[in-house]
Amino acid sequence: MSKILKSCVIFFLALFLNASIFALNVNFTDPTTTPGGTPDLSTTSGADPQVTPNNSGRYVYAIWNFAPAIQVAISSDFGVTWTDPTTTPAGTPDLATSGSSAQITTDSSGRYVYAIWHKGIDIQVAISSDFGVTWTDPITTPAGTPDLSANGQDPQITIDSTGRYVYAIWNVPAGGAVQLAISSDFGRTWTSRPDLAAAGSNTQIITDNTGKYVYAVWDDFLGTGVVQVSISSDFGVTWTSRPDLAAAGVAPQITTDSTGRYVYAVWYDSGTGKVQVSISSDFGVTWTSRPDLVSSGSQFPQITTDSTGRYVYAIWGGTVQVAISSDFGVTWINPTTTPAGTPDLAASSGTNAHIKTDSSGRYIYAIWRLNTGKIQVAISTDFGLNWTNPITTPAGTPDLVASGLVPQIITDSTGRHVYPVWSSGRIQTANGFKTFFPIQNINIQN
Repeated sequence: MSKILKSCVIFFLALFLNASIFALNVNFTDPTTTPGGTPDLSTTSGADPQVTPNNSGRYVYAIWNFAPAIQVAISSDFGVTWTDPTTTPAGTPDLATSGSSAQITTDSSGRYVYAIWHKGIDIQVAISSDFGVTWTDPITTPAGTPDLSANGQDPQITIDSTGRYVYAIWNVPAGGAVQLAISSDFGRTWTSRPDLAAAGSNTQIITDNTGKYVYAVWDDFLGTGVVQVSISSDFGVTWTSRPDLAAAGVAPQITTDSTGRYVYAVWYDSGTGKVQVSISSDFGVTWTSRPDLVSSGSQFPQITTDSTGRYVYAIWGGTVQVAISSDFGVTWINPTTTPAGTPDLAASSGTNAHIKTDSSGRYIYAIWRLNTGKIQVAISTDFGLNWTNPITTPAGTPDLVASGLVPQIITDSTGRHVYPVWSSGRIQTANGFKTFFPIQNINIQN
């Protein structure tokens, strides 16, 4: 009895203290046979794919530019099978006959899906409220109007966890005004808000789980060069500009925790290549600049955080590096020593780096394109302290794929289901699935 009790105690202590009773394995399907039985997600050329899952990872939505059309594909079985983009929505050849810069998002259940893009200088949106089966006509969405805007480019869209509150942002072409439209009824009707700025580009927007707190960021690359932020704490009805985040910066990104309290913005200086970050811990009212994450050699950083805002991860291209914070962005581990004992995340220069974490912040997935064209991925299962070797991830392969462009990676709230997507002439995806397997030969002594 004593031996049995001792064995049980040791087992459960090891399990709950994250000892190595279980090891993590992330398997990726072969992109040339994903979806099942098909060589690619799209059978013809496509570019700039985006992908989003619901919280469980069951419902997955992918969108891309299929010159000149906008196409979408849907999976309702964790990425195993996908609808034919040439017949999605049902009975139509494409989601839209033309467009570019398409973005897509869904609510926590996957029921409500929102897609946005620009067609020439028109901003268009299409909405599904039945898990992507049917979609509204973008030329009559919102109801009674031909488009969301008649003068915009590079739109972005974000929603709350229920899909009720929807926020779309864009800028007038050639660095013109930063504009915004909001909906509080699942996209049925929209209201334009006053311009957030007279000039801007590279607009981004994010909201918390409730939709109450909304944060927008942009740069004025074609004008003064500043990085600016505006916040709303009343579901997008009124907005307040905060002091400039930086006097010079390009391509800002923004993220927040589930409550909207902790907000993180990152950008880079195109002149020096340094990556800078600013943080807020009071719902965007005040912002604090942190020391530069890197002083040179970077481009186009991305940032992600867990549901509490405690764990924050930034990645950038050029020299592919990652910086991590485990104290709400106050201090950051030096990217030249992340992963532990290595100078960089990738052994050679890369572009289009992207990073995502699960709701706990423990599981992190990074993807990028090497200058040679290869798509590589690295995985951390211990809050960013250690990472898999990208040249042997997935296991037994040198890279995720030998050639590709503009990769993106996303995961569900648990980090179990992982969906990378990229273009290589056609649109390709590889499903990642996190599994645990018991370590063998554990010997418990008397």
